[in-house]
Amino acid sequence: MKKHFVLFTVVFISVAILAPVIASAKTYTISLPGTFAVSGKSKSQMQVFAEEIAKALGNVIGGDIKLDSTSLAEEDFMRYAVSGMVSKKIDIAGFSSDWYAKFTPQMREKFPPLLGLLVNGKKNMNYCIYVRKEDGIKSVDQLKGKKATTYTYKDMRYLLYKDGIDQPLEKFFGKVTYKLGVAPEFMADLVDKKIDAFATWDFLVDTARGADPRFKTIQPIACNEYAMNSFMIYRNDLAPDDISKLQKAALNWEKDKRFNSVKFFFVAIKGGVFIPKPQDFELTYAVDKLIESKGWENERKTFIKKNSR
Repeated sequence: MKKHFVLFTVVFISVAILAPVIASAKTYTISLPGTFAVSGKSKSQMQVFAEEIAKALGNVIGGDIKLDSTSLAEEDFMRYAVSGMVSKKIDIAGFSSDWYAKFTPQMREKFPPLLGLLVNGKKNMNYCIYVRKEDGIKSVDQLKGKKATTYTYKDMRYLLYKDGIDQPLEKFFGKVTYKLGVAPEFMADLVDKKIDAFATWDFLVDTARGADPRFKTIQPIACNEYAMNSFMIYRNDLAPDDISKLQKAALNWEKDKRFNSVKFFFVAIKGGVFIPKPQDFELTYAVDKLIESKGWENERKTFIKKNSR
């Protein structure tokens, strides 16, 4: 009888201790754009990173962060993510700063930044136009009449503009295609001579070079900072304590063992995380104003409608 009493006491005390933990366990859903979270036979490095960072953040709050995989990108993803957050089906969303620039002040207040990605110690994206080294192309004007591909359209358009070329892509290139994909796909198309140039975030190319020895022959000919790096937004009705825990732990990723699985990624991009402040969006908003004033947004929509595949 005494043994049963002792056992009962131990179980009771254990349950009492664990009850707050069990009660506080929760599930948050994080949704990321297609290039980060597309499911398929072969995962990109960004997909692997997305899954691992979700696990790490889940460990921080003592719950589970479910990764919502979608193939949607650009404005399709923005509408999907915002709709999901309004209906409370999505708690956190990965976002591009150029689309965040479209938010009203009220929307930015409702969906504030959670964490931003540092790359090469910088808060802003560095976009580049890439070509094959053996082609001997040294400047952007040499791409006139060549074949190119783009994922966002505006990145390539902006890079050409910064190099003194202010023409719609279809007028400058001999052929230009719109393709939703990740860096290795563009790089494979380039070395296979399906295209002569592509534009993307430089660190995506740098981290993918090891996938194929031929990728070493790919080189940039024009680079410019385009907008703030990708970041996460969250619903402002989420538990403040959880948000504080997530931010503090992520900022301390180098020492926090819960982030061991993503340390290799941060080391590879010579980066980490930061909490975006209003002033960090200055370049993004300036570029957005340029895009609007030049009419590139309508140009992009027409191009995508005509060339999506």
